[in-house]
Amino acid sequence: MKRLKNGLLIILLLLAGKVSAQIDTTYTPSKTYTQTQLVDDLTFLKNVLIEAHASLYRYQSKAALDSAFINAAAMINKPMTEIEFWRVLQPVIAGIRSGHTGLFYSRAYINWQNKYPVDHLTPFLTVQDGKLLLRIKSAKDTSKRYILTVKSIDGLPSDQIITTLKKYVSGEDLSEQWTDYQLQGVGFSSVYGNVFGYKPVYDLEVMDTLNRNSTLHLKAFHAKRTMGADQIKELLEKTKDELNKVVSVDYPTAVPSTAVLKIKGFSYFNYYQGFHEQFFKRMQDDKIKNLVIDIRGNTGGLPVVGGDLMRYLIKNEFTQIEAAQIPVNKITFNDYILHDAGNDQPQKTTDKVQPYNYSWRQLPKLYPAAEYHFDKNIYLLVDKGTFSAASIFAASLKNQCKVTVIGEETGGAEAGSDGGFSTIRLPNSGLLLHLPRYWESTTASDHHSKHGLIPDIVVKNYITAEKHDAVMEKVKELILSSLNKAK
Repeated sequence: MKRLKNGLLIILLLLAGKVSAQIDTTYTPSKTYTQTQLVDDLTFLKNVLIEAHASLYRYQSKAALDSAFINAAAMINKPMTEIEFWRVLQPVIAGIRSGHTGLFYSRAYINWQNKYPVDHLTPFLTVQDGKLLLRIKSAKDTSKRYILTVKSIDGLPSDQIITTLKKYVSGEDLSEQWTDYQLQGVGFSSVYGNVFGYKPVYDLEVMDTLNRNSTLHLKAFHAKRTMGADQIKELLEKTKDELNKVVSVDYPTAVPSTAVLKIKGFSYFNYYQGFHEQFFKRMQDDKIKNLVIDIRGNTGGLPVVGGDLMRYLIKNEFTQIEAAQIPVNKITFNDYILHDAGNDQPQKTTDKVQPYNYSWRQLPKLYPAAEYHFDKNIYLLVDKGTFSAASIFAASLKNQCKVTVIGEETGGAEAGSDGGFSTIRLPNSGLLLHLPRYWESTTASDHHSKHGLIPDIVVKNYITAEKHDAVMEKVKELILSSLNKAK
């Protein structure tokens, strides 16, 4: 199977998906596991990470991880349910700062939840600049929307809620961009429910733009069927044909000789070569002078798609992924890899027993397209939702091509990204670990960067009652200004 760079899956595993599944009628979330079982799972999880995680100590020290596991062990002082155990372990996983690493509920729990949907908090909440905002419709005119600042939920202050939830979200590198991206919409509702529990009605203390306070009693909503962490392969296969869902092209009339290519995900594997060739042929035929590539909210997919796109943008031979760092330790958990999930091959193993050894594999150069090469003005739009294969594309394109990057810091790390995944079942609790098997470096000049790609021009889209794309407005301003100067 092709190498997968499916950062988008971390979001999708939290969100809703339409999945049919057999229901385990014997399972209930109230089932508890003994302290011995839980400690055994904790030890198993630590060994898996040390043996095989692709970038375990990239953003934290060994001492910090060891301390996190000691603290987690101290919290296992009684029998626990699966959900209670997840609340102990996920902060340890989140501390690795690998956005591709996550701990998810067992398939049995997901099946139960699909049969008995839980009461989610409203999906219209978003964390922005340390505040919790709520988008609501006007009761009198549903076409109008308002933005309210949420001061508390069920009496708990919003700043405390945000601080707590961030401990459970697998962020990327040392910035908060990818973490904040996951704490919006249904993502916020899912994490909130996992951490604080679910209830049929939530009380929100809110403040409007005139600083008037009020309390909203919001009824819960039932999410659609939830996808389990062991159904990655099924999801990826479905998205390979969805060209029209993830790619769009626009030629704005207000900006002459300009094309806007919006790519929501690098997942259209079955169409990418033909589409790219035809797109750049039309660019040449129409004498387009300004190309805007919008990968905001593009959470990744298959790196080969981004690599092919780069063939039409870079003149000489180039590199999208410089090298892969691969663990080469003795592996003891092959029997617990779910072989119907994602990249389901067993982990490679050696006779070495010293943990955290790696090998580096250099990747070959790529070559530009023979025809339809675009050598005019390129504008690349990024934000905190630009992750995984998309952030690799952005960082490597920026380093090898004349391009103006606009927007906000990417959610994915500038220096590289984890990839190639396995799903491992914890022996007793059945919790599922999403584990990256190698780390891939971009061509960024700073190979030790611990943040996302910083745009040349930083522009942030703030949540407002009316739709307004400040980033696109800035692009139009730049293009029109350059046209006026050329006259």
